[in-house]
Amino acid sequence: AGASVEMTCKDVEHLAEAAQVLPAGTDIFIALFPNQTFEELTEAARAVGAAGFTAVPHVPARRVKDVAEVTKIAQGFAGAGVKKMLLIAGDMTAPEGAFDSTIGVLASGEFAKAGIKTMYMAGHPEGHAHMTVEQQREYEQKKVALTAEQGVDLTFVTQVVFEPEPFVEWENTLRKTGIQHKARP
Repeated sequence: AGASVEMTCKDVEHLAEAAQVLPAGTDIFIALFPNQTFEELTEAARAVGAAGFTAVPHVPARRVKDVAEVTKIAQGFAGAGVKKMLLIAGDMTAPEGAFDSTIGVLASGEFAKAGIKTMYMAGHPEGHAHMTVEQQREYEQKKVALTAEQGVDLTFVTQVVFEPEPFVEWENTLRKTGIQHKARP
């Protein structure tokens, strides 16, 4: 109960088969690979919704060129009925556009204006190769403040964890710093 599934933009052909085993409304996270476009992501989200699931498209901030593109993506999501999304920085070594982190994309407010009511954002229980611990705490606080200001429900999510201790320790750190938002691996 409460599990989610992840697919890529190219996996829409398997949605009918998935509908035979997954409950209606299941969150299906849609990864955006480097060779895929935001338009393909939006169409995959539309297909996920049409199959009776809840689409949760990934938006890697470092792939977004500027605020105008944020607006275009957000409007596409609105047209596809998207109400949840995952905003991540992305693994590129250098940004392709104006954003080097999630904060600028989030601060634009465009996704909230487009009706996104739930936003998942990355948490890093085992640290992050490109951030200090202090920067992690700062970004967690900024994510909380911006989503609260925009009326968006925030959940921190992580990549796969193989041992519970780092996750539990990180979640305890969130609580100690005043962050009461959901956190899930």
